[in-house]
Amino acid sequence: MQVVFFWSSHRLSWFLKYGDIPPGMLVDHKCHNTLCVNPSHLRLVTPKQNSENREGPAITRNSSGKRGVRWN
Repeated sequence: MQVVFFWSSHRLSWFLKYGDIPPGMLVDHKCHNTLCVNPSHLRLVTPKQNSENREGPAITRNSSGKRGVRWN
């Protein structure tokens, strides 16, 4: 019997640099570049924090550049 286990590249990068990922935590990209695997651009967050950070400064569409603040 063969067991196959897949990790996404950013999770593997975190594991190799910092060790285990605690249960219930996710690895988030501080730089908002989902292709980035630089461990210094990654952080551990809760699922709630991850969803709050989903739209970061790189993809915001509002006129102020700040979440929840828009210029008319």
